[in-house]
Parts: sequence; C-alpha cells; structure tokens
Amino acid sequence: MKTAIDQFLDQLLAHDYRVDDPRPRFAPPVEQALEAEAEEEARHGEAGPDAVPDLPPNVRLLSRADRHRLVYVLESALDNGFWGVSADVVTELKQQPLPWALVLLQAQATRGYWFGADDVLKRVGTEWQPIVPGGPRYEVREPIPAGPEHAFASVDEFVARLQAAEPRA
Repeated sequence: MKTAIDQFLDQLLAHDYRVDDPRPRFAPPVEQALEAEAEEEARHGEAGPDAVPDLPPNVRLLSRADRHRLVYVLESALDNGFWGVSADVVTELKQQPLPWALVLLQAQATRGYWFGADDVLKRVGTEWQPIVPGGPRYEVREPIPAGPEHAFASVDEFVARLQAAEPRA
C-alpha cells in the first residue's frame, strides 16, 4: 500500500510535474536542473551551483517546463496533525541553489500545508520548537498559526500555490 506521500507525489504527475529523487545516486535529473539554473544565473551575472545536496528520500525534485523546486514532504496519520521537521534537512535545503518548500500532509494525500523556504526559516526555532530541547527535530502541531494561503484541501490547490510561488521570467 502506498503512503500518503507517494500518493501525493503520484497526483503531481497528473498535473504535468516530473517528480525525481534528488539524492546523488539519482543525480542526473538534479544535475540537469542545476545546470539549467546555472545557465539562467549566468545570464544574470550570478554564480551557478557546484554540488548536488545529499537529501533524505522524502525530499523530491519537482520539475515543470524549465521550473525546478525541491519539496520536503512529511505526513501525519493524525487528523490533528503532528510532524517532526528535521533540522538537518532544513540546513541541507538552505545550502542548495534551487528554491524549496515544506509540505505537511494531514491524514491523507490531498490535504495539508505548504510553506516556502522563507516561511519555514521564520518558524524554525520560534513557532516550531525542538521536540526534545536541543534535539534534531522541530515540533509542528495543529492548529498551525498559518494563514489560509498555507492550507490546501486538494492537490489542485497545492499546485495553484506552487505555481503562484514560482518566480516570473
């Protein structure tokens, strides 16, 4: 039986997204995405990326046309969600050149919350405290003090938020 994360990612395929594993042994899609980002940055006079991050299996590269974004997806089996956001994964995501986001699935593959990188970084250590003092995971528990722009009740809503967050060419 597929997990809610797998079901969620499968549904993104129906919205014309390519979903790839960005870990080094699956690096070719990420390298291609990073090369495309480097070419775009070179046109704007910025340095391009030089490494592929080492990320866990619940981080995926979403690609659509020439847009690429990493998503860190967590699921909670509880109706009143509870998630443990890894400090190590957030640190790793901060160090890579592609845009990234956190997706918290709540008891199913079609309902949850979406947070862009800036939102995650604002909440880590403030609203989201370590589960164990000094520990490696931040507690995120419902109710989440987030505006309606963060909640989604369908994959269509998630895709709309994802597309709205994409930089305009």
